[in-house]
Amino acid sequence: MIDERLQQINKEASLFCNRHQSMLYEYGKLN
Repeated sequence: MIDERLQQINKEASLFCNRHQSMLYEYGKLN
C-alpha cells in the first residue's frame, strides 16, 4: 500500500532530522 510506504519514508525522514538536529546541537555546544 502507498500509506505504508509514506509512513516508512516519514519514519526515515524524522530519524534523519533528529540525527541532524542532535549533530547541530553538539556542534553548537563546542562553539
